[in-house]
Amino acid sequence: MRHQHSLTMRHQHSLTMRHQHGFTMRHQQSLIMRHQQSLTIHQHSLTMRHQHSLTMRHQHSLTMRHQHSLTMRHQQSLTI
Repeated sequence: MRHQHSLTMRHQHSLTMRHQHGFTMRHQQSLIMRHQQSLTIHQHSLTMRHQHSLTMRHQHSLTMRHQHSLTMRHQQSLTI
């Protein structure tokens, strides 16, 4: 009796473990694949929009600041 009990327990355990593992792995992969695809599309549109607004804003602020400091320095050296 005791022997049978331990055998069935061990057998069930190994079965469930193997089954669950295979199931989750396969399931996760398909989920990740589907998720990644939608993510990539999302990232692309985000990056495009983001890059545009970033470059525009960045260039503007850079040019403004740069011109200002340049003119100031230039004028000073001229005056001296």
